[in-house]
Amino acid sequence: MVESESALADTPDSRFRRMTPELSLPSDRNDAMNVAVMDTLEAARGLEAAGVEHGHAEAMVKMVAAAAAASREDLATKADLAELKAEFKAEFAELRTEFAAAVNRMLLSQIAVVGVLLAAMAVLKFF
Repeated sequence: MVESESALADTPDSRFRRMTPELSLPSDRNDAMNVAVMDTLEAARGLEAAGVEHGHAEAMVKMVAAAAAASREDLATKADLAELKAEFKAEFAELRTEFAAAVNRMLLSQIAVVGVLLAAMAVLKFF
């Protein structure tokens, strides 16, 4: 069965796409956290105006709002990143100190071995 073009153009999905504005990124970097904020009542009314039943519209909006809230909780703030950066710097400084100490111990061990070998050679030379 072939559906007419007008019937395909008036599906609930196409009505939703027509009433949904394009996503725009915030112009101010400090406003980036506000992108996911939405007016749930207005969204539900828009879905209802597009022909979605009230119960379905309400459920859809709740689902989208919950997903947006959950994704915001997982975002790192600039303060979180600065804290991690400071922790990494401290860890790397500690590792550099430990590495330098290990290199110094190795050098001292090698010097000791060379000293023992030279002493052994000197003792053997006299016999």
